[in-house]
Amino acid sequence: MRRPMVIANWKMNKTIPEALQFAGDLRKRFKEINT
Repeated sequence: MRRPMVIANWKMNKTIPEALQFAGDLRKRFKEINT
């Protein structure tokens, strides 16, 4: 089985609230893909 990888661009500068929102949204998308 392939190991999932998360790759980001170093230019993705976000505030802490923006980063938390982004991470939460990303997590939801990964759950949708894996189901």
